[in-house]
Amino acid sequence: MAEKKGKKKLLLIGGAVVLLIISAAAFAALTGGIAVKTAQADIGLVEKTICENALVDAYNTVLISSMANGQIETVSVSEGQTVAKGDRLLSYKAGSASLDLQGLKAQLAAAQIQAKQARELAAKSQTLYEQGVISYEEYRGNQVAAEGLTAQASALNYSVQSAKTAASLDGLNAPASGVITLVKARAGETVVAGTPLFEISDLASVYIKAELVTDDADLTAKGQKVRLFTTSGELLDDKAAVFKVHLKAQDVLSDLGVYQKRVTVEISPSVNSLRLGSELEAEIIVAVQNQVLRIPTKALIETDGQDALFTVTGSKAHLCFVTIGLKGDDFCQISEGLNEGDTVILSPPAGLKEGSKVK
Repeated sequence: MAEKKGKKKLLLIGGAVVLLIISAAAFAALTGGIAVKTAQADIGLVEKTICENALVDAYNTVLISSMANGQIETVSVSEGQTVAKGDRLLSYKAGSASLDLQGLKAQLAAAQIQAKQARELAAKSQTLYEQGVISYEEYRGNQVAAEGLTAQASALNYSVQSAKTAASLDGLNAPASGVITLVKARAGETVVAGTPLFEISDLASVYIKAELVTDDADLTAKGQKVRLFTTSGELLDDKAAVFKVHLKAQDVLSDLGVYQKRVTVEISPSVNSLRLGSELEAEIIVAVQNQVLRIPTKALIETDGQDALFTVTGSKAHLCFVTIGLKGDDFCQISEGLNEGDTVILSPPAGLKEGSKVK
């Protein structure tokens, strides 16, 4: 009786072991293989774009500087104000330019006397040199001194004429119509001629300026569509277009402090809400193919110098050579070697090969 019980127990244990083996084999069959991510080849859009930082600018912008040395008495405009050509921008304090004129006239008078004396000495030196009384070096030194003092007097005379013009000015007027986009003038400040005080911009002439590296500029052409984004990624305009690609590359200082050859590209926006001087991200669509067979670009690999990818059939990977058309940012056009609906492996793992089991 005990022997029968022992045999029965052995049979039960053996059955359990067989069941475990079968279950393990089934689990291995279900879970075995290299883990991969896949996508399907479909019909859709392929775009190649160039992304670059851009700046909102205006074609008709005038920077207005002080035309005289003097003290500002009143500032008549503020930022954002619309002005017409000839409108008063600021007034100078009376008499400040006249004081400059008087000082310059005194300097000019002294310089003219010195120059006259130097020229007379130079004339005498020539006679003495020809008679052998003085050396050539002494003669030439007197000539150079006369030329220098004469030039100095001429420069002062120009300054006096400019000061006369400035002394007749009692303020600054707008040289063009537009919107005041910058005000640096402050009442009570003393400024010198040439100091930037105002900026007037025509907001109807706003455009977007981007500086592209030469290789990207070679792919860019007038009429190409552009999407404009904020620096945080918010779409502002999806109907902008390239207006002009400049011919000459210029040296531009990069963010890394290195000079690069860059080409200016002008972009026409389709919206009027862009703030002058703000920074944007411009996405220029340089090539596009519609309704073509495509796959995600990260499915592509290169094997023996040829474009290839891995497809999945019956849980196995198969190496497939393909002919590509337009290689876009996210998708790539497939001209030959693949059919719509085929499953492809994304970013194939290094150990993947023909016939590899995948999951």
